Amino acid sequence: MNRFLLRVCCLVFLMILVGGLAVAQSPTITASATSLCPGGSVVLKVTSDTTKKSFKWLDANNLIVGSSGYSLTVTSPGSYKVVQDSKDTSNVITITVNPNASISLSGSNNQTVCLNGAISTIEYTIGGGGIGAGVTGLPSGLSGAFSGGKFAITGSPTQSGTFNYTVSTTGTCSQVTATGT
Repeated sequence: MNRFLLRVCCLVFLMILVGGLAVAQSPTITASATSLCPGGSVVLKVTSDTTKKSFKWLDANNLIVGSSGYSLTVTSPGSYKVVQDSKDTSNVITITVNPNASISLSGSNNQTVCLNGAISTIEYTIGGGGIGAGVTGLPSGLSGAFSGGKFAITGSPTQSGTFNYTVSTTGTCSQVTATGT
């Protein structure tokens, strides 16, 4: 028993003397972004010491087949991490996909009114990734406002004529427009 302890002590001393004591470092990953739009991608990278390591990328603890490099390009939502040398696990990065915007008309957008006469409210529902909206092409006296997922055009025109307008959504991904007269 004493010979065994002596050999272990000498071996540890020799490791420290020659090259230091090696302690495994868990991998760390970073992302180019944590959300993406439909059709987009995000790059995940191992950023810790990566010398001579083998990696396995996982999404929600499920192995991503064929992924063993220092980076991974993802196009779908998930909770990603990497396992190094089959034992050390990295931090988890959650990727979300933001939806594209949508717009739909409630009622009629083609109205004929007399000068200075009030129009019936024209209302659009903004959904998906749409977080607001604006309008161009309205005659003086009409205006648009966004509130609670709805965009409403109201007022009384003070100009005569035919006016074509465009309602455009705002948000993080692809935006859409709707037109009216």
